[in-house]
Amino acid sequence: MAIVEPLRIDVRDEGGGTIRVALRGDLDLATAPAFADRLATACDMNPFEILLDFTDLTFCDSSGIRACIIGSERCSTQGIKMKIVGAGEHIRHVFKTVGLGEHFDWETE
Repeated sequence: MAIVEPLRIDVRDEGGGTIRVALRGDLDLATAPAFADRLATACDMNPFEILLDFTDLTFCDSSGIRACIIGSERCSTQGIKMKIVGAGEHIRHVFKTVGLGEHFDWETE
């Protein structure tokens, strides 16, 4: 049986109105609520933009995608830009498969 690494979420102020929310591990049914809470807290900091750093994200299921959508909508209503950076092709493919590839701004960094 594989050992699953819990999701690690680091939120840091990058300066210039940018908050980076970096994820390491799996974003799934068990970890999406913690991610949603941290993303809401980042939105409440009222930055110019939030970067969701998926460089070390190893897995994302529909629960994780849902948390991203809710966070994006919340940020948008507050006038905050949200971008996904560093996502591997397998993560981007999951978003594209469910028809949400164009819903988010993607950067490779």
